[in-house]
Amino acid sequence: MVLLLPKCRRDADISKHKITDIMNIIEKEEFGGTLTFRELTTLAEYLHEIISSIYAGLPAMQKLRMRYFMDVI
Repeated sequence: MVLLLPKCRRDADISKHKITDIMNIIEKEEFGGTLTFRELTTLAEYLHEIISSIYAGLPAMQKLRMRYFMDVI
């Protein structure tokens, strides 16, 4: 079975934050650490950037579907 995935640019910058920094913050929270306001802000910025990037790459009908489901959820 062959899985066809869309081609991704390897040099595309989705976020201004490094994924290693994001993963360190997530691990800190997961294993009982208390996050600072700055760490929470970093996670929120990363989430916003990822959502915007995904939404920008969708075709028009998918954008409509995504907006509808996101508002319902």
